Order: sequence, then C-alpha cells, then structure tokens
Amino acid sequence: MLYDQAELLTVDFLPGSEIRGLRSNQIGEDTILAMYMNNRAAEALVRGRLDDAYWLAREGIRQNPQYWAVYNTLGVIYLRRGDPEMAEPVFRRVLQSDPTNTRALANLALTLARLGREGDAAAVDQQLARVEGEAPFHYFHAGLAAMEAGDFRTARALFAKEVRRAPEYHEFHFWLGLAELRLGNVGEARSEFSRALEASTTPRDHDLYASKLARLSSHRR
Repeated sequence: MLYDQAELLTVDFLPGSEIRGLRSNQIGEDTILAMYMNNRAAEALVRGRLDDAYWLAREGIRQNPQYWAVYNTLGVIYLRRGDPEMAEPVFRRVLQSDPTNTRALANLALTLARLGREGDAAAVDQQLARVEGEAPFHYFHAGLAAMEAGDFRTARALFAKEVRRAPEYHEFHFWLGLAELRLGNVGEARSEFSRALEASTTPRDHDLYASKLARLSSHRR
C-alpha cells in the first residue's frame, strides 16, 4: 500500500449551498488529471508493473508539471527499477520548489545511501529531522520511503526505532508488521498486528488490523 499522509485529501462534489463554512480549494482539471494519473501509477507500482507506473507518472507530470506528488512517485519508480542516479534529480526538483517536503527528503536520503554517498545521505537525514522538529514521525516517514523503494529490511529497522520511542502508537506496530510480512516473517508480523489491534483508537483502525490478523490466520490454515 502506498500513501503519503501529507498528500491525503478528499475530493468531493457538492452544491455550493452545502459547502458554506467549509475550507476548500479550487483546483483545475489539469490537477485532477495529474492526481488521477498519480494514483494509477502508485497502484501499478504496488503490483510491480513498473513500466505502466512509469508512463502513468510521466503523463501525470505532463498534465500538471507543478503537482509535486507525482514527481515523488516517479522517483520511487526509478528506485524500484534500480536507477538511483535517475531518482536523485527528481527528488531534488521537488525540494527546489518545496524544501520542507518530508517525503521527498526521506526519499532523497534513501537514494543517496543507495548511491553509496553516506555523508550526503546523513546530511539530508539531518535536514529532515530539522524540518520535522525531531518529531517522533521522523523514522516513520523514512520507513515509508524504504517500503516504497522495496527495501524492507531498512524499513523494518526504521519502524522498530519508532516502536521503541512510542510503543503505544498503533500505526508504528502496523507498519512494522507489514515490513516483517514482506520479509516472510509471519510470526513477527502477527505479533505486531496484534499489538496494533490492542492499541487501536478508532473502529476503522480496529477493523483494518483485525482483517490483517484474520488473513494471516486463514493463510496459515
């Protein structure tokens, strides 16, 4: 599953009389098309269809060259294809426009590490920490970037750091469980999903974690 908490929003179509008092932004058709292409590219990426993901992302950029989320997706596609040299300028282009884009910073740090430029990667990691104000989500965002790039061992280590810092937060356990699952560690994944279920605070989260546990149990049988 690919998602960016900083990019989540609801697109709704309501009569003008029903949106008075609501905070809203008008967006053009080019942005809507770019968002659609970005979502399609992310879906293709999850399914391993890298060529489809690439062309969908490029079409999203063509529709709206200022919609930066689709550049992040394109950079991740390059990483998944084993082309960190191509990914670096894509993430840097995002950061030229938005230096505080946490997802682009996390992805750039991962890219530089893939290129063997550990010093540069550490500098970007420090920049990310400053942007987030040493927030507990620092390793979480880096872990999400590693998951998207298919680096599940790195993701597991990063999510584990967040779990140690905030063991009561359900979402950290959930993503650590997903990383364990992608590494084939079913028992560890089940344990983390159980902890996420116990710590869940909303019916939606509770149902999501319960569903994951049920699937694992069914698969085991």
